[in-house]
Amino acid sequence: MVRSEQALALLATAFLLFIMPPGSQQGPHEKRLLNNLLGPYNVLERPVANESEPLEVKFGLTLQQIIDVDEKNQILTTNAWLNLEWNDYNLKWNESEYGGVKDLRITPNKLWKPDVLMYNSSTWCSIPNRVVIYQTSLQTENGT
Repeated sequence: MVRSEQALALLATAFLLFIMPPGSQQGPHEKRLLNNLLGPYNVLERPVANESEPLEVKFGLTLQQIIDVDEKNQILTTNAWLNLEWNDYNLKWNESEYGGVKDLRITPNKLWKPDVLMYNSSTWCSIPNRVVIYQTSLQTENGT
């Protein structure tokens, strides 16, 4: 009985893997938009129109879980996400010119990011994350 259930589960998994499309699925509008935005983009350049202008970065911390409270040693172990938002004037587009594309989700290494570090962290754990780019040029990065 157990053997036949395992065989059925294996067959179902193989079928699902067979019918899944390979690689990334994106339309021609999104591909063209990515090429137009990221082609001339420099990740080392602070995204402001005038170098003397400040760049406002909104910083937030979302507490996901309290893992442990050690009162004696005064240690609080948590799981939290760092939330950063900023405007990048290089990454604006007209939605109607790109087939209605309103946002893009890409890996953070493709964009300028603020230099923020969790200083009081006893261990550093990072989960791969994505940056969300909206057509109004607001960037958000979520992660640990």
